[in-house]
Amino acid sequence: MVTDIAKLSPKQARFCREYVVDLNGTAAACRAGYSSVSAKQQASRLLTKANVQAAIAELQAAVAERLDIDADHIVGELLENHRLARLGNPVLDRYGKPIASWARLR
Repeated sequence: MVTDIAKLSPKQARFCREYVVDLNGTAAACRAGYSSVSAKQQASRLLTKANVQAAIAELQAAVAERLDIDADHIVGELLENHRLARLGNPVLDRYGKPIASWARLR
């Protein structure tokens, strides 16, 4: 089976891969090699194409599978973080060191 992204032009495929990075169509168009003057219009045009939408969905599914996450997991983590923040627990950096207290951020 030929994947959806293989059916696109190289520039369209690059746009799809770049779009999945940050979901910013204009920036993805620029990074894919489209003119910065027309990037917003190119992104809008590309995002309306069914084959581009299918390729983006395919790439997003691959990322979700690789990371082993889904929307329920993300929402659950956000809810847990919200619950902990309301308890006044310190905000920790990636090394586990406190960087701020929720009480000080209010």
